[in-house]
Amino acid sequence: MDREYLERLIWYISNGDTGAFGQLYERFYPDTYRFVGYFIRGREDRQDVVADTFKNLWLNRHLLPGIRNLQAYIYTVARNEAYRHLRTTARYRNITIDEMPVEVTFVQPDNDLGLLNDEATEIYRRAVEVLPERCKLIFLMVREQKLRHKEVASILNISEGTIERQINIATRKLVEFIKAYLPEMRRKKQSGLWPDKENNPLNIENCPV
Repeated sequence: MDREYLERLIWYISNGDTGAFGQLYERFYPDTYRFVGYFIRGREDRQDVVADTFKNLWLNRHLLPGIRNLQAYIYTVARNEAYRHLRTTARYRNITIDEMPVEVTFVQPDNDLGLLNDEATEIYRRAVEVLPERCKLIFLMVREQKLRHKEVASILNISEGTIERQINIATRKLVEFIKAYLPEMRRKKQSGLWPDKENNPLNIENCPV
């Protein structure tokens, strides 16, 4: 969907065109669903949060023509809706939005790390899982969602410099994890055992801001 067509679509939506909104929904639903999956595990709950996200967009459609980056705006709304949903549960009632747990729902190996086979993919997934929540979210948004640093900074309301530092730290931690775990995970895979987050020998601590 090119920018000119998207701008025209937004104009129609802002004037109450439900057909145009349906096209927008079809275009952004898959990525939004995947993004919400970082915070919400249950399928039905995830669907509810995505539905609330697009409901919010429709109710505030008059604001859309002034939005410079629609995808970043949708993700911002989705994150806020996920946070609102989590706070309805006793476990997460008192967390801040930056403390939301991040679930690794699907991870493609980073080619920069030289990962190719299925075994390496599993190691990579586990390496991402043990990153601190904020560091993990930033890494996934940049590497998985293919968002620019500026977009992630806008969604999370932090500086681009922070994004760059977190990505560098995450990449370094992943390389350390993979180098440390590759021989061990080959052995444990053969015996049916896998290391877990609590037994991570690297003891990855919170990434500094």
